[in-house]
Amino acid sequence: MAIKIIQLKEIHKLMSEITIIHISDIHYENNEPENQGLVISSFFDDLESKLNKSDAANTYCIISGDLVNKGNSEKIFNEFYDNFIQKLTKLISLQNIFCSPGNHDLNRNIVEKNFEEHNNLIAQKFEETEFNEFAKTENNLIQNKFKFYEQFCKNTMHKSNFNLTGYAELLIPELSIYFLNCSMLCSGGFNGINDKGVLKIDTSGLNQWIQDNKGRTKMLVMHHPLEFLTNYARKEIKGMLKNGIDILISGHIHDQDLDHSFISENQGVVKLGSPQLFSAKSDLNGYAIIKFEDGKIDSVEYREWVLRQRKFMRGQNFSGTESGIWNFIRSEITADDFISLKLQSNFQKAMKSYSKSPTWVERICTTDSPNNPTKKENSKIIDYISIINEPKNYHLIAAPQFGLTCYAHYLAMKAWEIKKECWIYLDAHNWTYGKYHSDLEDTVQDLRIQNNAVKCILLDHWKNNTKDSQKILNNIRGKFLNIPIIIFSNYHDNIVLEGLDSEESHEGFDQIFLRELNRKGLRNLVSDFNSLYEIAEENRVLERLDIDLVDLNIHRTPINCIQLLIAFLNDFEDRPINRSKVFKYVLKVIFDNPGNLFYGDTLDEENCGFIVGFFSEYLLRKNKESFTEEEFYKITRPFCEREYNPSNVSDLLQVLKNNQIVIGLNGELRFRFSYWIYYFAAIRMKDSEEFKVYMLKDKHSLYYPEVIEFYTGIDGRAEDIVKMLINDISKLSDKVHSKIGLSDDINLFKEIKWSLNETEKGMTQHQLEQNIKESKVSDEIKDIVADKNYDSIKPYTQTIDNYLEEYDVKNLMELIKSSSRALRNSEFIKPEHKKELLKNIAKAWKELMRALYLIAPVLAKNGFGGVGGARFKLTDDFPKEFNECLKSIIIAMPSNLNIWFKDDLFSDKLRMLFREHRLEEDDETVRHILALMEISARPQGWKDSILTYMSKLNKNSFYLGNLYSNLRSNYSTKFLNSAEQRDTEYLIKACWAKHNKGSLMPGPGTVAKVSNDILPERNKNKIE
Repeated sequence: MAIKIIQLKEIHKLMSEITIIHISDIHYENNEPENQGLVISSFFDDLESKLNKSDAANTYCIISGDLVNKGNSEKIFNEFYDNFIQKLTKLISLQNIFCSPGNHDLNRNIVEKNFEEHNNLIAQKFEETEFNEFAKTENNLIQNKFKFYEQFCKNTMHKSNFNLTGYAELLIPELSIYFLNCSMLCSGGFNGINDKGVLKIDTSGLNQWIQDNKGRTKMLVMHHPLEFLTNYARKEIKGMLKNGIDILISGHIHDQDLDHSFISENQGVVKLGSPQLFSAKSDLNGYAIIKFEDGKIDSVEYREWVLRQRKFMRGQNFSGTESGIWNFIRSEITADDFISLKLQSNFQKAMKSYSKSPTWVERICTTDSPNNPTKKENSKIIDYISIINEPKNYHLIAAPQFGLTCYAHYLAMKAWEIKKECWIYLDAHNWTYGKYHSDLEDTVQDLRIQNNAVKCILLDHWKNNTKDSQKILNNIRGKFLNIPIIIFSNYHDNIVLEGLDSEESHEGFDQIFLRELNRKGLRNLVSDFNSLYEIAEENRVLERLDIDLVDLNIHRTPINCIQLLIAFLNDFEDRPINRSKVFKYVLKVIFDNPGNLFYGDTLDEENCGFIVGFFSEYLLRKNKESFTEEEFYKITRPFCEREYNPSNVSDLLQVLKNNQIVIGLNGELRFRFSYWIYYFAAIRMKDSEEFKVYMLKDKHSLYYPEVIEFYTGIDGRAEDIVKMLINDISKLSDKVHSKIGLSDDINLFKEIKWSLNETEKGMTQHQLEQNIKESKVSDEIKDIVADKNYDSIKPYTQTIDNYLEEYDVKNLMELIKSSSRALRNSEFIKPEHKKELLKNIAKAWKELMRALYLIAPVLAKNGFGGVGGARFKLTDDFPKEFNECLKSIIIAMPSNLNIWFKDDLFSDKLRMLFREHRLEEDDETVRHILALMEISARPQGWKDSILTYMSKLNKNSFYLGNLYSNLRSNYSTKFLNSAEQRDTEYLIKACWAKHNKGSLMPGPGTVAKVSNDILPERNKNKIE
């Protein structure tokens, strides 16, 4: 079987590239401008000239000991931070700076005061395990002499993983570093004691680190060279270097040790020594710049202080090369490695978007759903190496366009690269039992392997509720005994936010969630794209991208970022206000830059929308997802002839295929993402009144949020659709209200207290049951509530679904989404229509709340909180006890309505409308939901707006307590810039002060007196 051979260099930025600045032996003390200050100042000048500022997120610094000359006080470490670390943070962020202790960093006064005890400790014949245990005991001599250093690392450097004996940091998934304290038994130079050969280490942490990081490059950082360790410690590390540790970094090499090799590579182990950064200006001082690609060391550049030139220059004395750079030889993939090349080719095809192959940005998964604000003890972040090292049955979940397909191909490629294991990728889209067998056979043959070589199955686009799904899964398990299966499933946002319920989950599969990009990921994408197209200065492009993602309320996914970056090519200064404009700009750039093909004068984005819009009408009328090339020509060519349109439809289809808007699978074509067909259909609805009538009446497109979003977003003047939505959502709200028959005067939250766990007289279980009896809900639901001690859970899911259908609750939820998107996009409709649509959206919220209130007992009985694709967000796990679970579900309702609809509705452009409506709205809960949306979106002036809202609340009300809880949740889990963080802190304290002081609105003086202790801990591992 022929395969296109791709060279390693052609794989566009597949590898993770990072830079590590290695410094050692700074010996910070007086920092005299004529001596130490001169060298350190020159070091910062040199370092700035060597670093790429645009790649700061991928630049790290390691200090391998002797930060200060005498670690005898807290003051010296504070001075070191102020005069060295703070200067360093202008080039490298604090979170990317790490250190391990040296013999100068300990408190020599402790050694002097406890000299006899210290000598006895050094002389004691410890067994390995015995010393490991002693080193961890509290208040021992080791801990006392490193007290100031430990405080510096924990409190000043904010190293949450810090452990005095040693700790690990994962810089990128491919590279783990262990910072070992080999100075625990050092005397710090007291009485001229020589430490050589007497130093002991904690080997238990090292061994655990090696076991936990299989498949990663492992780098050990310690201050002393190996010969300073005692015999057993030296033997242990040498053994680890043979099987476990890949790179050893050390310092402590001074002028007297110049016969020491600063760099060596033997049997695959790299040893790097760093020269002192400073001992005196007349000495041979220096530092190193280490480059990594894909976790593998690529080069080391040494820089050397030259007194005559009074600056740092090429480190020829350290590297042994004229350039000062030592390059490592990396083994490259050859054409003989067929599987590697095949898997790389598959990955590259999956990565290609709009004829561009973007840089791979590292992705992570979490065991908790994205919107879970709690920090569970067993929750964790999982990277691709963790999955490869411990493969098991995973159900990997994400919203559409998050890149699950690319991630699946990436896992297959990396599993072969790291462990030489064959993980096979299968696309389960539209699978039948017969098609599954055919695809499986083709994939195995394509890789030229046998079934027994398969070590993991990757099932993409998997749906558990299709006709043959269980039959297929059972067959896979029978063919591949004890082989892990990883399922990749796209679910809509609400399910992803809260996790799957018992009906949708897969027994025996651990749920994990593919997460959105963090800020570093955004920068990497921008840097790569901008280096090719030079849109504008990188930081401007990054900020603009971040703002547009927020304003458009779309996820930080690679494909969304790429679409916006392509749109920037059209006109960077012209900000798109909705997704319709983004897609129009994407098409414009595609047709303005067709590559090597010539498409003629008539083929542009306007003609594309016109022709493909007609074809989309055909697909929607026929209820078809896929089509053939012949089918495309058969429909579009006669249409173009009738319209006197000379466009070449063969070239048009080729453009769509080249740019992965249309993709092929098993001889058939389909739109890569479903939103494209809705976008083109929206264009056709503008062109054809007949089709618009068909979509709105026969297809009921008012209940298709994406169709309404694109239609209203094309020009922002869709008065016709807005009027229909106003009418329909009002009528449907009335219909739901009439069907459920619940009293008008019920306020679920009026009597709930600030604490959220107490009630004065309202919301008792008895009153809820009475309300259900008096409502018009089905006898089936009434019977379940009455028979609350009955244990069978299975029938309840069908009962909930029947209720949602029968009482039009599902339809109401979809219509709320459509109306919200229409309001958000219809920028130029009349103000009275905007007000009327928002008024009716709020009316629908009230009816949805009432409808969910009536089935809260059924949800509580079910053991999970989910309806109609939406999930209840709880601050903790659902309580096991029925009454507590019921209360938690009801309390969570306003927060969940905010979660379900804020991204469809809230826009900074509409902030004045929302605030005006909140002032005029009679319903307390609606006002509260609008306030929750504002603290989530944080538009201009949000702090003062929320303070105004707070001033109207009772000090002990549910609404104030719930606002306080949501602000705390945002503070601890969301990405906030510095101004947003300050404002959120202020509002949290204002809520607390109002509750405790009872004033109408606490002033700045009162708020300033509230202790910072009430603020939750900021999650340093947040994904945003």
